Amino acid sequence: MILFILTERTSSVTDFHNFSNPSRHLKPIRLQPTFIIQENQQANKKTMRIQVDFSFFPNNLIPIITDSVELKQFLIEGNFITDDSVSDTNNSKTAIFEFHGSLKDFESLLRSILAKNSIEEYTITQDMERENTIAILRSGDLEQLKIFVCDFCSAVFHSEDEKYIHQRAHYFY
Repeated sequence: MILFILTERTSSVTDFHNFSNPSRHLKPIRLQPTFIIQENQQANKKTMRIQVDFSFFPNNLIPIITDSVELKQFLIEGNFITDDSVSDTNNSKTAIFEFHGSLKDFESLLRSILAKNSIEEYTITQDMERENTIAILRSGDLEQLKIFVCDFCSAVFHSEDEKYIHQRAHYFY
């Protein structure tokens, strides 16, 4: 954005009383451009390290997310982990992103990337066992991470019993 500032004043106040020839009292005004640098809105937000678990996501689809325009800037290069000892699952694949925003914002960004690329059979969920970790799972694989989702309101539970008790409450209310 460019803001122009007047750098010279016009004639004094007493000169304005004589209006017989107004152009005689006006001085040319030189405009000097001044640039205003706006603060980066993301600088005010906290940076959060978010791990994305690609263990249940096909290898050929991982670059769609890691190389996407929306997320590539947040990917920490060299922190893509492919190791059997990282998780209980075989062939664990985890990418680390340094995101300026909340975990919910990151989830919605991932959902929009999946939707934009017509990848509808996978869902995004938070890992209940690890903090700041998001897993991309096939819709039926949620139970593999011991994540149980209410069929009515999508509330998340740690066990099938908790889910069952919760769902019974939906019948009463």
